[in-house]
Amino acid sequence: SYSVGDDVAFTISVTVPANIDTAKPIVVVDYLPNELAFDAESLATESGTVAVITSSDSAYPTGDAEPVTSDSYTVYVFKVTGYSAEDLNITDNAELTSAAAADTEITNQAYLVYSEFKSTTEDDDPIKTFDFGLQKDFTDGQATYQATFELSDDAGTINFIQDATGYVKADSDDQGASATITAVHGTALNIRGLKAGTYTLTEKTTQAGYNPLA
Repeated sequence: SYSVGDDVAFTISVTVPANIDTAKPIVVVDYLPNELAFDAESLATESGTVAVITSSDSAYPTGDAEPVTSDSYTVYVFKVTGYSAEDLNITDNAELTSAAAADTEITNQAYLVYSEFKSTTEDDDPIKTFDFGLQKDFTDGQATYQATFELSDDAGTINFIQDATGYVKADSDDQGASATITAVHGTALNIRGLKAGTYTLTEKTTQAGYNPLA
């Protein structure tokens, strides 16, 4: 599993039909979910040259192969030229962003286009993050009572951004990230964007007259 902020490595494997003219480009259309931020500098292939193209390029798919747009993903079109191998691997990285919802599988999908030939491949190892619930209750507490917490793993203290339901692990583009999780008396929080693993939740401050949890 992954947590928000992790770089996810993708490999799109393409088997080139034996009868095609390798002088012509191969085009791969990648439907990258919006929860992932594409790293253009990571795009590579071991045979030939690969580049991102737009609709202004003559190799851009049209007709039945033309990419379908959606609010849930971003379309990236890769053109491979100068290749010689029958089996091509196109690799790239994408950062998992704080838009990722806990317990929801994120699947990258791509298809190969060459003349009338089109084949679709789907990532068979979906990305998934995890969450947990946090609620602080004070004995005889009032609505204004609160405590602060920090969450850490083996790599250190984790930074979060706050939203309507709680806190989500911050990615590299998030502004105002903080390690402080504030829990108000009787209010349930959702802490999400985490990979599977072992974490330590530490109460840093609490209401006057109370002792922080050991």
